[in-house]
Amino acid sequence: MHITVIGHSGSGKTTLFRALSGIKGDGGYSEAAAMAAIDVPDERLDTLTGVFKPKKTVHARIELADTVAIEEGNLKNGTISAKTLQHMRQSDAFILVIGYFDGKTPEKASDDIHAIISEFMLSDMVQIETRIERIRKQGGKKDNPVVAQEAGLLEQCLEQLNNDKPLSVLEIAKQDERLLRGFQFLSLKPMMIVINTAEENMAEGMTLADNLSTTFPGYPIISACAKLESELALMAEDERAAFMEEFAIKESIRGRIITLALSTMGLICFLTVGEDECRAWPIRSGLNAQEAAGAIHTDLSNKFIRAETVSYADFVKYGSMAECKKAGVWRSRRQNVPGPGRRHPHHPGRELSRFCRKPINIDISCVACVSVRGVAKCAKCVRMAACAKTAICGVLPRHALLDVCIYACAPAWLTGHPHLTIFFKPPSGDTPVFDSPVECRA
Repeated sequence: MHITVIGHSGSGKTTLFRALSGIKGDGGYSEAAAMAAIDVPDERLDTLTGVFKPKKTVHARIELADTVAIEEGNLKNGTISAKTLQHMRQSDAFILVIGYFDGKTPEKASDDIHAIISEFMLSDMVQIETRIERIRKQGGKKDNPVVAQEAGLLEQCLEQLNNDKPLSVLEIAKQDERLLRGFQFLSLKPMMIVINTAEENMAEGMTLADNLSTTFPGYPIISACAKLESELALMAEDERAAFMEEFAIKESIRGRIITLALSTMGLICFLTVGEDECRAWPIRSGLNAQEAAGAIHTDLSNKFIRAETVSYADFVKYGSMAECKKAGVWRSRRQNVPGPGRRHPHHPGRELSRFCRKPINIDISCVACVSVRGVAKCAKCVRMAACAKTAICGVLPRHALLDVCIYACAPAWLTGHPHLTIFFKPPSGDTPVFDSPVECRA
């Protein structure tokens, strides 16, 4: 997660950045101290660390960046540096800081928010118009269906911006999101707004934040005193508690922003545990097990077979993985799991196991035989026999082995061992014998 703190000159954005990062400093923006990483606290991970006692614990992390002040016309006119603009485009979200002190009025705060949003929209319009013009000049390539789809989508985005609406409120199909991802449009990114108040008008700032939330729907708005929060971030734990009580601060700005960022970006964290490492992985809410595995490594998603999971609440309730299995709350998530109702090709009265994918072709050739119960017999290839036993015993629970046939087991075997080909030799007659051997060859 990469979040950039933005705002007008004098808004207090750098002070808020230091409050979030805990970096000491005086004065305004400094490129030398414009990056920081903050860990996302997670009580679940702390609890699991105490149980598994791993060599290391890794929390989800937010990469935080400060940037130069943005003034009206900077993005449209190109007066902001290309490096800063590229850095902003690579961000996953923004924190917009609006100053509400030194006599600033609520109307001025509203105008400042609108000015930044307008700058983002104008920047995106210039980018879209440039790309559409380039597509029109492509000549023979204009009949390319992918380019035509891109042009149509960009026209839709341009119409949205011409109607004075940011791209973040435009309904975009999932397949179209991939086409837009490379453009890194600024008004498409989620943005949180912090009203930076003075110490004496913190209550008024909270009221203003509530009022502005109705004026700018879709943008979560909170208030805080960045100066107080930056002092709070540098205090020891015992001093911090007394300080927060004195100024009636229920939660530090870091905790509030972390919670707000996860909610605004639609993120959740799943946990992996073990003796080597306990780790939190941030993913978008709604992903399936295969897509979530890609957060760890793309190979895990591309070559996904299954994931064994248990909820944190169930683990805490039963105390161990073994007890979770006994209680039946241990779950297996597989790729391309077919729905219920599919019937066995040789036994219409029996539903296929949910692990089954498709039947295996019939052949008679044989160099090794394996029974459905997982007893491997092989005269010529010990490794093949070992693979067969592992595949059959590992794919299905033991209590299910007598109720399913090799149709359910063979696909997983083939997935893990592409150099082998399995052939099922069915018995004569309409009713299959589930103890009949599987014939396989290299």
